[in-house]
Amino acid sequence: MENPTNPGINGTKVAGIGDLPDGPWTELCAFSKVPDGEGIQVTVDAQVLAVWRVGEQAFVTDDTCTHGEASLACDGMLDGFSIVCGLHQGEFDIRTGLVLAAPCSKPIASYPACVQDGQVLAKLERVQPS
Repeated sequence: MENPTNPGINGTKVAGIGDLPDGPWTELCAFSKVPDGEGIQVTVDAQVLAVWRVGEQAFVTDDTCTHGEASLACDGMLDGFSIVCGLHQGEFDIRTGLVLAAPCSKPIASYPACVQDGQVLAKLERVQPS
């Protein structure tokens, strides 16, 4: 059984419920519903999120671009770990939320995420990019 050293970091895959650090963790969707190299939009308690998949890793960010109010999951293009907004081509790192390209200047929120028993889970406390 896999037991990663830090299952709270974005993208980490964990095996069992005992491996998760203290919660609360929110189940967002089945990992199989997220196509590799893409993202899907998920709404939890009126909070619109994007769930991203890169290989066997899952990442969770806010879905709305901080520059043009566009949906990143619906209108953006994922290139590796960067999401390019379809509206004005601003770019963010899905692992950290940091801005990678103008015209965006404000980062998006990212959330600790993991895959457990085929489900994407996230700790929906905002992570401030450093």
